[in-house]
Amino acid sequence: MPSEARDFHELYLIEAEPELIQAFWVLRDSPGKQREDKQAVQRVRERIHELNTATISLYITAIYLAYAQRVSQELQLGQLHASPRRRQVLMDLLDDVRQQLGGSHGIIEDLQDLIGSSLWKADDTTLTYYEFRE
Repeated sequence: MPSEARDFHELYLIEAEPELIQAFWVLRDSPGKQREDKQAVQRVRERIHELNTATISLYITAIYLAYAQRVSQELQLGQLHASPRRRQVLMDLLDDVRQQLGGSHGIIEDLQDLIGSSLWKADDTTLTYYEFRE
């Protein structure tokens, strides 16, 4: 497996030598169970600087989802000032990205919404990169 793919797998599975994920519903152990293993979590934390490409990619994607969801909602509710034509163009573009992220094996739309909404804090700011990693 290429190192970048292995890094994503390691972050998700909290496992040093992860097997290729063929299907999420047939994992050997659940990622939640692995996260209960304090030694495994500590090992990943110690390697976090080596996993930067994966963690930064995940963070950027999550931040995009947070803002895309917010902008989409505000466009639909008429809270952003734009002509009806421009509003529709923006909504279509956001929807296109949403569809592309979904794809046949991508991030389903409900999960995109969940990820996006989970990045907003009570003070209406998004998580920092450090908070996201934690």
